[in-house]
Amino acid sequence: MRRDHLLLQWLSIGQALENLRIMTNHPISEEDLLSYCEEALCAVYINGGGLKGGAEVTSSKEVPKSVYGAGYQRILNGGALRDSSSATSVLLSLVGPVFSAHEDDYQEHVCVWGALVARERLILRFRTADIHALAGKIAVSSGKGMKLDPREKKSAGMVIAVLAKMAGVDLSHPYAHTEAIREAAAFHGLLLPEHDDTIVKYLELANK
Repeated sequence: MRRDHLLLQWLSIGQALENLRIMTNHPISEEDLLSYCEEALCAVYINGGGLKGGAEVTSSKEVPKSVYGAGYQRILNGGALRDSSSATSVLLSLVGPVFSAHEDDYQEHVCVWGALVARERLILRFRTADIHALAGKIAVSSGKGMKLDPREKKSAGMVIAVLAKMAGVDLSHPYAHTEAIREAAAFHGLLLPEHDDTIVKYLELANK
């Protein structure tokens, strides 16, 4: 991920795509990213400040029925973003902080609510941490590690080398330990790359 983007809490869709392509070495498109969001592999947000809508789910705290958005809102029906590309407005299901449309009620609530959003207001935002996590999921599913620059590669190798020494793994014979590593991963409920060569590649990285 671009180091300057690590300083940001929120990324635009262009910044999110740039970083996903860097970290996964995949030609990920906007359509791909929205599909990941639709499958709940990543979260997508809009700034809902000033949007008016109706609460879909009320709580015991008596969330008002008519509300205004207050800050960033997570979009729950990401598929609507893909299926309504030519529409002038999109009906979104949102969750986030809201204020009552009642002028006497100044209390902030968090609820699920719906709003009809004009196309020009659909400026999508992604949490930097979510994009980083999504890149990791893509890398694992494809059996490839995220692309690292030379300094990150060296640091990763050093960390793996320390962990290997703690676990008693002889890095000069990496293939001899793949089965034990898989057993340990399974015990802890962790998913490893499908091919042993990928595991060996990282063990060899730590032995340089």
